[in-house]
Amino acid sequence: MNALKNQVGGNHYKNMDPQPIEFIMENDLNFIQGNIVKYISRFEHKNGVEDLKKIVHYAKLGLELDNDRHWLDRDTVNSLSQFLGQNDFTQFKGDIVLYACKKYYREIVTETEGHLS
Repeated sequence: MNALKNQVGGNHYKNMDPQPIEFIMENDLNFIQGNIVKYISRFEHKNGVEDLKKIVHYAKLGLELDNDRHWLDRDTVNSLSQFLGQNDFTQFKGDIVLYACKKYYREIVTETEGHLS
C-alpha cells in the first residue's frame, strides 16, 4: 500500500507531485514550518482564507518559539525548486514556502495578511 495515494478528506494533496509531506520530510522541516507549507499548498483548494489565517497563526508561533534564521543548503534549494515548479505555485505561494524553509516568520505574517483583505 502507498499511503500517499490515500487521502482522507479530499484530493488537494494527492494531485500534487511531490506532495507537501514529501517535501517537508525530505528537508527536515519542523512542525511549524511543515504546517505553513501544508496550508499554503492547499489554501486555494480547501479552506481559502481560513488556511491563510492558520499560516499567520503558525508564523506568529514561529516568532515566539522558533526565531532563528535558517540557511538553505544546495539540496534543499534544489528540492524547493522542484516542489514549487512541479506544482505550479504562484509567486505568493512560492514566497511563503521559501520563507517557511528559512524561518522568516515575520515576512510570512506580512505577506499573508496582505492577502486576507
